Amino acid sequence: MSCAAVHMSRSDHDPSLKEIAQVYLNKTIEGHREALSRIDRTNADAVLATTGMISFLSLITLSEVDDTDTGEGAGYVDPLPWLRLASGTRVVWFQCEAFISDDGVTTPLLRAHPDLLDDAHFFALDNAKVFPDVLGWASEYEMTTDEDRDAYERTLCFAARCFIAINEGEAAGVTIRRIAGLPARCPKRFIELVEEQRPRALVIVAHIFAIVKLLERNIRLWLRNIADRQVMQIYAKLPVGWRDVMKWPMHVLEQANAISPPVRVAKPHDPRTSNVRAALME
Repeated sequence: MSCAAVHMSRSDHDPSLKEIAQVYLNKTIEGHREALSRIDRTNADAVLATTGMISFLSLITLSEVDDTDTGEGAGYVDPLPWLRLASGTRVVWFQCEAFISDDGVTTPLLRAHPDLLDDAHFFALDNAKVFPDVLGWASEYEMTTDEDRDAYERTLCFAARCFIAINEGEAAGVTIRRIAGLPARCPKRFIELVEEQRPRALVIVAHIFAIVKLLERNIRLWLRNIADRQVMQIYAKLPVGWRDVMKWPMHVLEQANAISPPVRVAKPHDPRTSNVRAALME
């Protein structure tokens, strides 16, 4: 019912339905929490289907706006709730899978293309080559752990695979399934890095939403304005020295069809001869 209310609020241009959608969503989450505590053969299909719909709704609500908010950052919806909520779907997936029969309602979802559990497909290092600067940009000025670097690398590889799929002509509905599944597959450390407002993590999130922008014209009713708000707000938050590596996401906002991969940008100058360190950190 929440999905239907969201759809009608957009197709019928009736903002009042947003509140109805939220009421239904809250009731769904309340019942879902109870069902998660006792997954078995009688409810596994329903639990998995509901988990998927809640995850998708948390993504599309990034396009919603609080009309009463006129302060700094108005029109921006924090992506962290989506990342956190959607990250939990993998655990539910594994819990439900053992109880779902071959003719189960959600069996087609479990077996759908692409296989979101295919690590070799999503985390191949070659994927990240389409975004050549994101992982290496200003790395010499950044204090990171091996866990941090792995989180950046795996998340960017997954996102880049989504971009590659668009270039290969994949249907928009299939690609948005990849993106909706990204938080469940990326390392939890990446979500923590986003929460910490680490510049590289924010840049990767901007690239993810730029990819969403490429799909907007095909699924506009659901995805409209998500990328514009997210990418612009991230650009505004970033230290000045990181903005060069945001050229491709910003270009996508302008063109909405920039499926060509980004070109390399010049690296920051040596901090001994410039104020680049300050520009990268402040």
